[in-house]
Amino acid sequence: MTQDVILRNAVLPGIELLRVGKFTDFTLWLAERRGHQGSAEFIFATVSPLMSLVGVLWAEGRLSVADEHFVSMQIKKLLLNCLDAYDTPCSSAPLLIATTPEGEAHELGALCAAVLARQAGWNVLYLGPGLSVAEIAHAAGRHGARCVCLSSIFLAYRAFEKILGELQAAVPTGADIVIGGPVSQPFIAPERIILLQDLRDFSAYLSRRVA
Repeated sequence: MTQDVILRNAVLPGIELLRVGKFTDFTLWLAERRGHQGSAEFIFATVSPLMSLVGVLWAEGRLSVADEHFVSMQIKKLLLNCLDAYDTPCSSAPLLIATTPEGEAHELGALCAAVLARQAGWNVLYLGPGLSVAEIAHAAGRHGARCVCLSSIFLAYRAFEKILGELQAAVPTGADIVIGGPVSQPFIAPERIILLQDLRDFSAYLSRRVA
């Protein structure tokens, strides 16, 4: 069995609770997994395979939009708790800004990135979803960000292409621009923009860049 299959099988009990409408039991199941897993393990072994499977079942009509929103909100609460649980790094640690582009409401990828960055010793400014390029650039300049990290799932190709160009022009030159999520896959990264398709690649980036 591949690692992906093993991880998906591990979250099937939670999927079954969703399928039969046992939302309270699902919340307890998810919290129990978080209690037994560190932040990174929770992201890689629970959040990622769970949301991937929820997306497939939603597309097949086997889970509703309400089910997907419920799962996202439960995960968001736990990830925000993860983010707050770490001691604040020293002021000299690099700063990462995490958000999603304007028009992209799915924020879990950016929130996962924020948690991984905090665990890796970065200062983190998590700004939630749907921020304009102008606001992202302003925040990066004001706070001296070393990395601006955005995630996106559903933005249209042309909209995303336009955002990449605007980010390159607007974000201060001292900051890397890291983009993650399925929407980034068709693109060849312009100068200064790093496209990552896997959160594990993002963890490797953080370790290299923190020095």
